[in-house]
Amino acid sequence: MAASVFVAPSMAAAQAQDSPQALRAEIDQIKKDFETLKQQYGDRLAALEAKLNAIPGGQAATPATPGGTAPAVQVPPGAAGAGGPSGALPVYGSAVAGSKVFNPDIAVIGDFLGAGGRNTVAPSPALEMHESEAAFQAVVDPYARADFFISFGEEGVNLEEGFLTFTELPGGLLTKVGKMRAAFGKV
Repeated sequence: MAASVFVAPSMAAAQAQDSPQALRAEIDQIKKDFETLKQQYGDRLAALEAKLNAIPGGQAATPATPGGTAPAVQVPPGAAGAGGPSGALPVYGSAVAGSKVFNPDIAVIGDFLGAGGRNTVAPSPALEMHESEAAFQAVVDPYARADFFISFGEEGVNLEEGFLTFTELPGGLLTKVGKMRAAFGKV
């Protein structure tokens, strides 16, 4: 046992002396592999650029400059964009909002009750629709929105809330008109 204790440190010292040479060889091999990969990448890139140039209408790859390209002709101050707006003109309001006039957002929520087993004292149905609610919300024009919430329950049909919201009144005012529940609590 004592002999193995003295032999182990000497083997570790021998491995430590060989490791810098082994590391150097490994680093040299990694450098060679990297150079080979770099050469293969360059060859593939050149082949792809040649294919791109061979396609009709293909453009040669031009290196991008960080500052962009300078105009060929000097434009006098104040004359830039003098011809009017280029490209598509802006759409005021929302294009999506206009399409929602006849296609409102609709949501339906149901409150269903179910019971399992038997109760002879107070029998209840196995499944019962307690209450349902339908919500209809739409932007009716760029300046107004409509929200209606209708409930269907044991008592019949009821309009819980129904109001118009005018969002773009002068002075930055927002006005709601209709039947609303009182704001209660913190949301």
